[in-house]
Amino acid sequence: MWSGHMSKISLVMCVLSLTFLILLPCSVKASDVIDEVARIPSYRLEQAVLTIARAGLESAVKGDVRVQLEDLLDGFDEDIVKTLTSNSAGVFVTVVKENAVRACVGSIWARCGSLADEIYETAVMLATYDRRRAPISADELEELQFAVSIVGRLQSVNPYSSWSPVDFGLFVRSGDKTGVILPGEAKTHAKQLSWACSEAGISLSERFEAYRFQTVKLGCSLDLSLYRSINSR
Repeated sequence: MWSGHMSKISLVMCVLSLTFLILLPCSVKASDVIDEVARIPSYRLEQAVLTIARAGLESAVKGDVRVQLEDLLDGFDEDIVKTLTSNSAGVFVTVVKENAVRACVGSIWARCGSLADEIYETAVMLATYDRRRAPISADELEELQFAVSIVGRLQSVNPYSSWSPVDFGLFVRSGDKTGVILPGEAKTHAKQLSWACSEAGISLSERFEAYRFQTVKLGCSLDLSLYRSINSR
């Protein structure tokens, strides 16, 4: 009976912890992760990150058992493993096929305990979660290239002040309505703000919160502004 009581308490605490995580726009770990990641040359970190992303997508598409992260990271240098397992942050994973975005999903906030888990689980969602596009098939896997964007600290801003939309992404929120534009998706601040609010269903005449953020991007190069303009037609 006592064991059952403790289980109920543990479940409640787990739910409260998740709620707290979702409500907070940023965390201490998220604010530090850009600096942590930047300490490692991107060419060294990139291979590990893309290995995790591809493994996550392939396991989802093929219906395989989840690959253990310890196995995926085996053989990589200790500093890389430590960075990916001791930090957490939101990530976006994009897959490109024939120089066009095939799917893109992600989150501003960390939902998992480590960057490695975050990248893997986000890649799993790529298979079917991007409802703007058809599910990814096993026949396509060899043709796909990956890009992973690691999200840094959110900075509260006046949405009508100016900053570089190439260097900073934008997150807007009004109640439960939210919109995200990644760095480089828009070439002007006005476009970035317009697209973010349109994605969220927010009118520019209403009050809303705005946060800018930077990312560390690893993987294939992509002119995100081109794909945003194509998808916005």
